[in-house]
Amino acid sequence: MLGYRMTLPSGEALAIEQSVFDEFGLAREDFKRPDRDQAKGDRRPIRVPVNDITCETGRDDHGPYVRVGFLLPAGSFGTVVMREVMKADAQAENIVAASIPTKPE
Repeated sequence: MLGYRMTLPSGEALAIEQSVFDEFGLAREDFKRPDRDQAKGDRRPIRVPVNDITCETGRDDHGPYVRVGFLLPAGSFGTVVMREVMKADAQAENIVAASIPTKPE
């Protein structure tokens, strides 16, 4: 989120941000003007640690399932982690399917 306390990037990222600011006639100081709302700003890390990971498979009245659990730092989104987890190729999908217990007949 843009704002006056946001740390500046370096290199190519700084050049890209500055070109966007220039295109819209903005300066970083514009986010701390007394005549308007002030935005402090913040950056999110590109990568975050995923801790205390658990995974279990099973079958219940609704069919087979996979339950995944993990802890993330504040401000991180579990849906983003799960999107990455669910990017599976055919081989990985076969391994998961083979690990799900079947219902005895």
